[in-house]
Amino acid sequence: MFTALNSPIIFWITILWIIFIIYIIRDITCWYWKINERIELQKELIELQKLINNQLEDIKDKLNEKI
Repeated sequence: MFTALNSPIIFWITILWIIFIIYIIRDITCWYWKINERIELQKELIELQKLINNQLEDIKDKLNEKI
């Protein structure tokens, strides 16, 4: 008798289908909650903070040279 559990091809197709569905649900969730946009904004903030820190270090070094 042929069942889905006995066929490796059907098993792997089912697994791939489930993974695909989970991926689609994840994309919809990320879009709805704007998670991807938040991550991009956080990356921009980190870069800006690094720039500010570098500038502050430069100012600090210049002030220490004058003293």
